[in-house]
Amino acid sequence: MRIYWRDDAPERKTSDISLVSQVLMLIERNPYASFVEMDINQLDKWRPYDRTRALETLGRGREPSLGLRTETVPATYASLAAGWGALAATLSPADTYVQGAHARQSLLAFIREMAKALPLFYIAYADANYDRGSFREAQNLPKLGDPFGSCLQWYYLLSPRCYSEHYTREALLGAPAWSVQEWENGWMELISFEDPLSYATPESQQRIIEMTRYLDSHRRT
Repeated sequence: MRIYWRDDAPERKTSDISLVSQVLMLIERNPYASFVEMDINQLDKWRPYDRTRALETLGRGREPSLGLRTETVPATYASLAAGWGALAATLSPADTYVQGAHARQSLLAFIREMAKALPLFYIAYADANYDRGSFREAQNLPKLGDPFGSCLQWYYLLSPRCYSEHYTREALLGAPAWSVQEWENGWMELISFEDPLSYATPESQQRIIEMTRYLDSHRRT
């Protein structure tokens, strides 16, 4: 499983260390495990996790980044990049952590909490299917493009600034997803199929096919 969040602040020319600290704190509070190692600027040089040093790293330079990992087996990984104009975060828990309805609800709650922490939130998505491209090609499905990526994923949370250039509000509300919800702030949450680990079942694959074709045909021209 991989979860991705990003904000969009073109006017931001330096890292907002207060925001970075808040996001890092949320990543530390993830529902899976505590981080014990960090990789400054993701150079594959792991050392014991030190929050003070992590924040110092993320507060300087043009595009500082940080990798994190737990000591659990299998490990959970995370990253935080504080480049100019955007703050991006990822969390990659092992698939065993997201099995079952209760674990799925905990996952969704965490995704939403992180998105709400970003004042200029832009997009979040999550998926556990690492063979999306082969399935798309086998089914002769079109590449979708922004904001959905070339292949449909399990979960999307889209701000109006993210989707409005490509889709109307009505088009997204009409998508044949397992769940579509519009939040009060205009964000659109789409869950393509019920269980992120069930992407290989006939029901999920049929939903992926229908969603992909629908989204391709309903793009703004």
